[in-house]
Amino acid sequence: MSNSNRIIEEYHQADFGKRLSLFLDHPALRDEFIEIDLGEHRPAKHVEKAKEAVMGRPLPSRWLTVVANCCLKFKRT
Repeated sequence: MSNSNRIIEEYHQADFGKRLSLFLDHPALRDEFIEIDLGEHRPAKHVEKAKEAVMGRPLPSRWLTVVANCCLKFKRT
């Protein structure tokens, strides 16, 4: 097992504090860590439907969706 696979497996089994530590210590694996966290909190069907809906829209609309999901300042009312 490669070192990155071992770290990802460790992340799967870790509590919040250990996950935070791994996230900060291994910036190259952050995308995988985020996918793990999102996968644990969203049903797979919901993620696929949302991805299809967003990818079918023009780039400015997709960008606004991303910004709105991370910043309350840009939320649509």
